[in-house]
Amino acid sequence: MLSKKLAARLGLVKGEEPYLSMTFARLRQYGTPTEKKAVLGGWLLSLVASIAFGLLVVVEGWSGLPLPFGGIEVFITIYPPLLICLWWTLCFGWLWGAIPAYIATLVLALYSGMPLDWALLFSFADPLGFAAVSIGYRAIRIPRDLRSIQSLAFFVLINFIGAIFSSAGALIWCYTNQVDTLGLLPIWQGWWLGAFLQSMFIVGPILFLTHPFMARWQAERSILRAPEVEDLSRRVLRLVMVLVLGVLGYGFLTIKLGVERVETALSGVSDSPLMNATEVLTSTVWIFFWVVALIVLSIGVFNYRIFTRWESLVDALMAELTRLAQTDHLTGLPNRRSMAEVLETQFHRFSRYGESGALLMVDLDYFKEINDRYGHAAGDQVIKCFADAVRSAIRLEDTASRWGGEEFLILLPRVNQEGAHALAERLRGLVQDDAVDYQGQTIHYTVSIGIALHEDEGATLDDWISLADDALYTAKQQGRNQVVALENRGGNSAADREDSVSVG
Repeated sequence: MLSKKLAARLGLVKGEEPYLSMTFARLRQYGTPTEKKAVLGGWLLSLVASIAFGLLVVVEGWSGLPLPFGGIEVFITIYPPLLICLWWTLCFGWLWGAIPAYIATLVLALYSGMPLDWALLFSFADPLGFAAVSIGYRAIRIPRDLRSIQSLAFFVLINFIGAIFSSAGALIWCYTNQVDTLGLLPIWQGWWLGAFLQSMFIVGPILFLTHPFMARWQAERSILRAPEVEDLSRRVLRLVMVLVLGVLGYGFLTIKLGVERVETALSGVSDSPLMNATEVLTSTVWIFFWVVALIVLSIGVFNYRIFTRWESLVDALMAELTRLAQTDHLTGLPNRRSMAEVLETQFHRFSRYGESGALLMVDLDYFKEINDRYGHAAGDQVIKCFADAVRSAIRLEDTASRWGGEEFLILLPRVNQEGAHALAERLRGLVQDDAVDYQGQTIHYTVSIGIALHEDEGATLDDWISLADDALYTAKQQGRNQVVALENRGGNSAADREDSVSVG
């Protein structure tokens, strides 16, 4: 999978917003006193308000209220706890909204006389809807500021699906309260339609006003958020399943409840043609539903396959871009930028655990003369051949890079002076004994190598590289085609290190 660091460098996360939960544990451990008071105090206040408003819904009978719309009658349920808990879900994470929603629903269910076992199950209705919303935002990292058509459209879609999932609680409510078939449709429709409309016209504007501030604060206090561990393809698969189940569940319940309502209304009618017409219409509607269900399921599977294919292509592309960004195009060795990262990591490890190591700074002797005599293309061929010689000489745990021009840097972990010297001499001998064939011409060349050992605990990485460069300079000054090793004795210049020079 593509790393966040690389994606951020290449601008692939522009316009995206990760949905990361802020955890209770991290807030308690890392939050400031002001943050703890504001967040936890506001959340507890929201819990109390949700319980109070939930009881008010039962007392005032705000369920299944008829509403004329376009010449027909629809039903809505007014449920303020939904507004409060949905905002917490969108801004802080699923648990922050699910817990007060569950408790508020449990209290009103018990208050209305629902048996405890059914009340415990019934109270999962709104948390289930919030789960659908959070799954959507985890999979599709779209901003929740509602300041673009894209973010607004997704907000509408995912909240519709969430309302459908949460409306499953209406079926339990009607069953435990022995609501007949005629009364079931208004309660179910009122539940999902009321939740959807309240999300759109109340939670939406509140989110529009508050989310930029919340996003800014959470970005600055990322330590309070739980790390994301689930891969993208799994999140998208969950979203596809949620969308498919939401659409199919909505269609199935709408048709089923509508058909039952019609059948109940016509149960006393003896008109045979009317009953036959009703049966034909009912069967036609069900056939249409299952055809649509098959189409929706196929589209879901097809879209998921397209996504996984796209993801694999993006991963392959990003892997290639990473390789190109870290590799010298001529030699295939790591470039200077990539080597600098390796050096930094290994240097700190050497220093922390007291491990030995060595740097080899290598330079091709009289390379300018090669370019002047044979041409730059021949010079490139010499560099390629030398890179092959380096690969054949070093160990698997070593790292060689093209440091710049005709200069190379080789990192040797866990090696002493004798080992580093032996490897450097083997590389120098390979080059001296071989020649490069280029367009019928035989090109002989040699290399000078400077060795710097990692021994001084007080030295920095720059000191270490500078020491290798000084050793290389000494090798070239002393006639080239030789290996010179310098030991770090406090970062002195090459002129002050005559006593620590070892010539091969």
